[in-house]
Amino acid sequence: MKRICIATDEDNINDPENLLISKILNDMGAKAELTIWDKQESLFKDCDYVLIRSCWNYHKYPDKFIQWINSLNIPTINAKSLIQWNIHKKYLLELEKHNIEIPKTYVIQKENVKDFNFNIFDEFVIKPAISASGYLTYKYNKNDSEKVNSLLPLYSSDVLIQEFIPEVIQEGEISFVFFNNSFSHAVKKIPSLSDFRSQARYGGTVKNFIPNQALKNKAVEIVQKIMDITNECPFYMRLDAVLRKNNLVIMEIEAIEPRLFLSNSNCDIFKKAWQSILP
Repeated sequence: MKRICIATDEDNINDPENLLISKILNDMGAKAELTIWDKQESLFKDCDYVLIRSCWNYHKYPDKFIQWINSLNIPTINAKSLIQWNIHKKYLLELEKHNIEIPKTYVIQKENVKDFNFNIFDEFVIKPAISASGYLTYKYNKNDSEKVNSLLPLYSSDVLIQEFIPEVIQEGEISFVFFNNSFSHAVKKIPSLSDFRSQARYGGTVKNFIPNQALKNKAVEIVQKIMDITNECPFYMRLDAVLRKNNLVIMEIEAIEPRLFLSNSNCDIFKKAWQSILP
């Protein structure tokens, strides 16, 4: 029997998706246990795999998180190298070099932001280059440089500055979920009328989305390019994108601890991926 530690943070150990994943794995013959990544380190030593799940505080302690990942002498899901590639949003610039469309993006050292020419954008988004769940993510217009400068003491890492994509609020953001390079399902994340961020904590909502074959093909092509870039086949991956002029514009690649929007009705591909690991 394979023992799988499902890594989470303390606040999300009873997250419904975690509980569903644990049940699926136990039903498949594994012994799955929810384990707090930064408080129960000793429990990871005796497991066969560590499934990185809701470690949704990692961005506040990125050095500690990477040190913990690297200290594990057992396989992680996803792989350690993929997690390290994905943790800093400079990976977006690498995607652009491989002809994957992204918003116009700049990664800038915090101390240089004050010299940035914000006039190149009508509206822009600023966030830490290591961030998650909309943490310290704000939208401004080109005349708001003083407001931006007042934010800088809050940032401890490099800063990401991106053009604002209006389709995010006009049409919503599509999340494509893959397991072992196979498309599983998609959802559309829709911000509230009073915000541009789509997370539930900011009033965002989620609805099922069935992409047409052309969209699925575009998403599959992007995943294949990411595999070529990283030399890794992700066990799970979520592409967050908006549709602009019939093309997918990638907003984020989620390969560390994404919400997978799993349910009992869409978990067949998830189960199939685990069949390659569990006896």
